Amino acid sequence: MGRHARRGRTGFSLIEVVVALAIVAVMLGAIYQVSSGALRSTVRTDNYLRALAMAQSRLAEASAMPVLKVGTVLGSSDGIAWSRSIKLFDAPPPTADTRLYQVSVIATRSGSKVTLETLLIAGVARD
Repeated sequence: MGRHARRGRTGFSLIEVVVALAIVAVMLGAIYQVSSGALRSTVRTDNYLRALAMAQSRLAEASAMPVLKVGTVLGSSDGIAWSRSIKLFDAPPPTADTRLYQVSVIATRSGSKVTLETLLIAGVARD
């Protein structure tokens, strides 16, 4: 037996510290990727929902009109471009003084596009 006893190790070696930092860096990179992906998804969803709300609003506006005029109306509001197209639907009129119309609304905001369509019964325009 030797007289020199081995001393106990205290602290971390340089290699252990470098490996620990590398692991932390990889984990932080993964967390960054997940959080930035979630942020992009949230922004995309917000754009879609705002475009959807605008399209629903323009569709409701048309359904409240007693008389619909065939044609297309373009507009923009709050960063949302929209168009509403009204055309006669190819079907027999429900009554003598009403017609069936196809109403299409397209709303776009930052690449998110929403298209809504419906059929409406409205009075005949008297010129």
